[in-house]
Amino acid sequence: MIRRLFLFTVIALIVLLGSSFAKAAGIPGNIYVNSAATTNGDGTMGSPYNNLLDAVNKARSLSGGAWIHEKQTTGAWVKTLYVSPVVSGGTGLPLPTVSLYVLLAVVALVMAVAGLQFRRRSRQLQH
Repeated sequence: MIRRLFLFTVIALIVLLGSSFAKAAGIPGNIYVNSAATTNGDGTMGSPYNNLLDAVNKARSLSGGAWIHEKQTTGAWVKTLYVSPVVSGGTGLPLPTVSLYVLLAVVALVMAVAGLQFRRRSRQLQH
């Protein structure tokens, strides 16, 4: 029973923290550039930018940055570079409040379960 509770708690923590970090950090996007295009698009594969500067500016505006893909003369798209997002303020990302409380609750639960296990084991050794 205790092992199941512990396993459930760990899985819940991983899911909650994983979703929180993905939202906080942002997932890198993909921006496409075809310098041979006559019109400037929106950066999608179907409507790529026709210059690298617009693609870099768009990538910097995304919360997770973006990978820039350039169309080669062969027609293939090649991932050429990653552009980090421009973030003002402090360095690093703080834990969202809910995630912090969940993390603290899991640590407390793990410590309580470990204490019970040690207590049970010490009683077994005394008898």
